[in-house]
Amino acid sequence: MRRNIGRYYLYVSLMSSRFSRGVLMLYSLSLGLSVLEFGLLQALYNLIRMVAEVPTGLIADRFNKKTVLSCASGLSALACLGLWAAAFLPPSLSFWLLALLFSLDSFATVLSSGADQALLFEELQAHKQDNLYLKVLSNAQILTLFVLSLATTLGGNLYKSFYIAIFILEAICFATASSCIAYFDSPSTDNRPLIQEKATSIKEQLTIASQTFKTKPLLFTLISFITLLEVFLNALVRFIQGAFAATGMTSNMIATIIGLTTFCGVIGAYLSRFVAKIPLFLFLGFISGLFLLSSLALSSMLPTLMVVGFALMNILLDLSFPLVSQYVNQQITSDVRATILSVHSSLVGLISIFFLPLMGLLLDHLSYGFSLLILGTFFSFFLFLFTKLSQRFSKTEEI
Repeated sequence: MRRNIGRYYLYVSLMSSRFSRGVLMLYSLSLGLSVLEFGLLQALYNLIRMVAEVPTGLIADRFNKKTVLSCASGLSALACLGLWAAAFLPPSLSFWLLALLFSLDSFATVLSSGADQALLFEELQAHKQDNLYLKVLSNAQILTLFVLSLATTLGGNLYKSFYIAIFILEAICFATASSCIAYFDSPSTDNRPLIQEKATSIKEQLTIASQTFKTKPLLFTLISFITLLEVFLNALVRFIQGAFAATGMTSNMIATIIGLTTFCGVIGAYLSRFVAKIPLFLFLGFISGLFLLSSLALSSMLPTLMVVGFALMNILLDLSFPLVSQYVNQQITSDVRATILSVHSSLVGLISIFFLPLMGLLLDHLSYGFSLLILGTFFSFFLFLFTKLSQRFSKTEEI
């Protein structure tokens, strides 16, 4: 089991090596795209994520999960090679090629989402060590954030010096991750065929998943809660640069702040292992309260408070995710685990399709501070609502 956990840690670290994360927009613009076209590509990415999430969850539940993850990593590597090749093609083809590559990367992302958590939980469960899930996932989150922060920082310098070579480096990391997870070889997974024989059809799987949500409403409540946190933080990462610039910060300062606040998520991931004994209702209420305070700090347009608020947002998401994931995994069976977990990513894509343009519209017509205040208050209301619902459902469900 220890060897498998080590391979899992290596896999998530390699898949977090997104060296192009901080320069992808700059690269797209250098190929001749407009800001609007880049925005359309982001919308397409989230649309693919929304549409493909549940079907890919079904795939993960019917096929060997390590095989699915290995294929997803390979597709991500292929998308990176395509981004590298795009620099050598006529600018007139850039938009359509990037649309294809963004779609491929989005599909690869949703193919792995849910399946990675399910694989980890089932591995621990097979060795009767599922009580370690929170700790192991917390460690994985710490590694992910550390590597992502480092890769983002290095990526900017590498792009400046070597331009498109960063996509080759990314492709190598993803291809290595594909090989790494393919050797996930504990007794709990070794003997399973590449295509698992299921007694249930896809229609029956969907029916079981639907019935699970109906009989366990706490599941959907928790998934919705973590979805709102992720959607808001994703939007902040895209738009906070303009808010910081409006306060007089330079581009170098902004890049440094974003990198450091991403790394702050490590604090949340580490602390998550110590909150398992806190009643769920109190924990979610605590997170909701801090989210509201963070929103107020961001809307103040005072540089120091904005940085604190942005850092706290990163901490809150990575503090909440491992605990919520543990609760969700404990309530579902392996036959539909990846399918149900995929609902989270699907909801992120669905809400983002509408929320990102709305946020951009508000920022265009209102001040940054007032826009962040409106949106932060709106999201806080629903976080408190889901917190209240979790208290109600916890009384009727065994958690």
